[in-house]
Amino acid sequence: MNIYGAQELILKEIVSETKNNLILKNNVINIALVGSFQTKEAIKNYSDLDILFILKSDRFGEINPGIISNLKKLAEKLNKHGLEISFLSHTIFEFRHYVDANYLIHYSWGKVFYGSKKYFSKLLNKIIKAKNFNDKNRKQLIRHNIPHARFNLLRKYISWNDFSETGLRRLLKLCIDGTIEICEWVLVYKRIFLKNKRGILRKFLSEYKDWWDIKLLDEIIETRKKIANMKIDRRKTDLLVQKLVKLINYCNKKVYE
Repeated sequence: MNIYGAQELILKEIVSETKNNLILKNNVINIALVGSFQTKEAIKNYSDLDILFILKSDRFGEINPGIISNLKKLAEKLNKHGLEISFLSHTIFEFRHYVDANYLIHYSWGKVFYGSKKYFSKLLNKIIKAKNFNDKNRKQLIRHNIPHARFNLLRKYISWNDFSETGLRRLLKLCIDGTIEICEWVLVYKRIFLKNKRGILRKFLSEYKDWWDIKLLDEIIETRKKIANMKIDRRKTDLLVQKLVKLINYCNKKVYE
């Protein structure tokens, strides 16, 4: 079975388990598919299946610990399907007071498969609007997010100690996806929002015409697409990551011009 077939089985099982579990049924508002599986850009053995849960809470955002334990049991049960699964559990309180508008926009694109789609869309759009996220706020946030994302990527790259072929694949995918996210930030800086990774890099190239290494963007997409089966070694990984760092540094400069 391919990964998208496994995905559909998992989504159906999540719905069934949620409906049949009294604690989950009474506390889960919506469940939506987000991330690379939702955009059909997932890579077998290397992409997580990202599932967004919107949970009920009190007015301070606190949830019953029983919800956490039941979600953990559900995630463990789904391991039999052979996919890495990430449950992204948020309360409406967190949406209002913690999650920034740019991430909420991404969440709003999610494919709802439990609960009211109309409510999901109305809720997120209302919260995004209420944040009054103007261009000045957006640019300030992006100027913070890009160096923070760069720090996290370099921290993981420098500290990485699994140099097996499988380990190098995971490292390279991590660096590629992180770089694409940073390219997305500089597009959002211009109020350009795109859903898929290939589209982000294509638009990046058209918007930032003074970026010099045009071939790198094709290399990023091709490497990501073939990474599960390609021969990979430490030297080639280091060389590509060095190129990615140059691209990240370029993106950082662009939001300060």
